[in-house]
Amino acid sequence: MLKYRPEIDGLRTIAVLSVVFYHAELFIGDRQLFRGGFLGVDVFFVISGYLITSIILKEAAGTGFSFLRFYERRARRLLPALIVVLLAATLAAVPMLHASALKEYAGSAVTSLLFSSNIWFWLQDAYTAEPSRLKPLLHTWTLSVEEQFYIFIPVLVLLVLKIRQSVLLPTLVLVFLSSLILAQISSQHATEANFYLLPMRAWELMAGAILACLEVRYGRKSPPVLQSVMPVLGVCLVCGPILVFHHGLPHPSYLTLAPVLGVALLIWFTQPGGLVTTLLSLRPMVWIGLVSYSLYLWHFPMFALARVQFGELSLSLTLGLIAGSVVLSGLSYVWIEKPFRNAQQVSLPRFMALASLLVGLLLIINGTIFILDGRVKLPGGSHFAYTQAQIESGRNARFDRVRQRCLRLGWEVCDDPQNGRRNIMIVGDSHTVDALNVLDVIFPQTHLMQSTLPGCPPSPDIRALVSATHPQLPDCEAMNRERFDPASLQDVDMVVITYLGDWYGPDDLEPYLQFLTANTDVPILWFGNYIHLNADFPDLLRQGDGLESVESLGSQIRSRFLYEDQNTQLAASYGVVYVSKRDALCDGDDCPLFAEGEPFTWDRHHLSRPFARRLGEALEEDLRPLLSPET
Repeated sequence: MLKYRPEIDGLRTIAVLSVVFYHAELFIGDRQLFRGGFLGVDVFFVISGYLITSIILKEAAGTGFSFLRFYERRARRLLPALIVVLLAATLAAVPMLHASALKEYAGSAVTSLLFSSNIWFWLQDAYTAEPSRLKPLLHTWTLSVEEQFYIFIPVLVLLVLKIRQSVLLPTLVLVFLSSLILAQISSQHATEANFYLLPMRAWELMAGAILACLEVRYGRKSPPVLQSVMPVLGVCLVCGPILVFHHGLPHPSYLTLAPVLGVALLIWFTQPGGLVTTLLSLRPMVWIGLVSYSLYLWHFPMFALARVQFGELSLSLTLGLIAGSVVLSGLSYVWIEKPFRNAQQVSLPRFMALASLLVGLLLIINGTIFILDGRVKLPGGSHFAYTQAQIESGRNARFDRVRQRCLRLGWEVCDDPQNGRRNIMIVGDSHTVDALNVLDVIFPQTHLMQSTLPGCPPSPDIRALVSATHPQLPDCEAMNRERFDPASLQDVDMVVITYLGDWYGPDDLEPYLQFLTANTDVPILWFGNYIHLNADFPDLLRQGDGLESVESLGSQIRSRFLYEDQNTQLAASYGVVYVSKRDALCDGDDCPLFAEGEPFTWDRHHLSRPFARRLGEALEEDLRPLLSPET
């Protein structure tokens, strides 16, 4: 039996609160508080590796290690609270989420119960899937990583002990170093896999395992001066990155060594009576640490579903959700966690029967939702309901002109300037296809090129703007280096900028405008945004009639004409032509949602091809004079 160390619960408090506040997205001015709060997960991993390996080693050296007993304790520790949260989240998700989002939720629920949701989220298309902050079960990826660790660590430790005890520590160090090096490499070339998968996270867990091995072998002894200094250094190494790191930094990577080392110093050097130990052992710190698992489980679904329902959260609502999460975690700890962890209160047969019943029920419910593509409600009878084939056809039609052009010219050169042609370069994210469809109406004889990647607008420091899990981050960095090279403007007769105005705003675009105006005299067009929805438009159309006006969309609008006034002012200051989709298409507040019998978007914001043509026709008279005809 491990000796209880209250300071470790205090360390859990730092970890869970940093994660909660990070997900709360609290700001002072334009600076996010706890913007490195995601590192709380890394703190948990080190603690978990230390405690689990300590249990394995002490049992192996004592009465003998039992796999059955080990996994029973893990199941009692993790499953009850997880099941309750999944039941509550599923009941809330069914009426709140639309079909595509509900299907994605169901998949995450099933895989979280099978402790493989990290693989599920890794395999998701990061651009077409739900935004991360709207996925109620995204946080369960960490549980899957830990459970996968629980599968291999006892096998590894016991196998090495059986062969030769003296090589256990070198083996753990070798796994640590291999995983760390793999994480560093993957942080540059496979960011999503690096973030979610165990091989790149194992080194954090192994850091704790190494501490456990050292403690069992040599005891946790150190000179008094180190017991005074090292815990303070450990707190700085943990809390400093939580405050100053941001998601644009490579993570996990060599940079993550700082908080991992900080946790290791705190675990190793804290002793009863020390200043840091006393602070971490204060009753509120210990209490939050005790309920940290439930708090971690409850807070994220509450934030995600609230954002689905209300959009951006007010400060008062955010603080209310934090308080509600704390209350629910306390109740979960007292009424769910503690009883089920006690074999005297809930026997193993009773626990297994109840857990099997509820897990089976959740798997059946969410599996059925997934098979039905999230359509668990009857269609509302809307005459705008489209078949899935029509939806897929409409989505694919956006790319018809791109395919035709590149098949004719060759895929390798279709985005290069063409000799003897007027060349227009369209720069931005996945919205460049929409701009190409618009400009094809206005400049039908012009060669249209794209500098594009999903989620990759122009920026000299894209890592500071996008998540470290961006699926094509290295490619996006390389593309932006080319965009800010004056050679990229050679033989270009017009530059067109377009992107999804959401996380990327006019201030982020200004460096590129500065670059363009300093390096070219050609016309520069900047396309503004139209309407951004909270759900795929076809899903909304299936659920009711009357969605023919913007007003009828109500709370399903995430944003409309975002940054319009700021964009107009910034464009004027640089002599850039700003293209307002609102001014081109809307009559006051009356804005069209359909063109040629098709919706303005087949997803949430990308323009359908007929709607792009409608926009092109509306802009043709104003924009065509900007580019003289080919000679």
